Amino acid sequence: MTIKIKHKLGQPESKIRMEKLICDLSEKHSDLVKKVNKKWDAYHADLAAIVKGISVAGSIEIKDQEVLLNFGIPLVAIMFKKQIETEIRSYLQKVLE
Repeated sequence: MTIKIKHKLGQPESKIRMEKLICDLSEKHSDLVKKVNKKWDAYHADLAAIVKGISVAGSIEIKDQEVLLNFGIPLVAIMFKKQIETEIRSYLQKVLE
């Protein structure tokens, strides 16, 4: 699944906000999310985590006016794909305002 969010923050500020978001969500949901791994290379990050015992991986690409979030949906969650996308999109829009 790919989610694109437009922003007017520029790359440096967007990266700061995305890094903070990853840390905040990892802490807030530490009971559900385990082994969060992130590897940044400039404005691109590869991410991996164990969520409720299921491996999830994806990436973030931060552009001048857009953030691209790309990740796979586990089969057990596929029927919630639209709801997951809606929630993530709404959350990211608030973070990148």
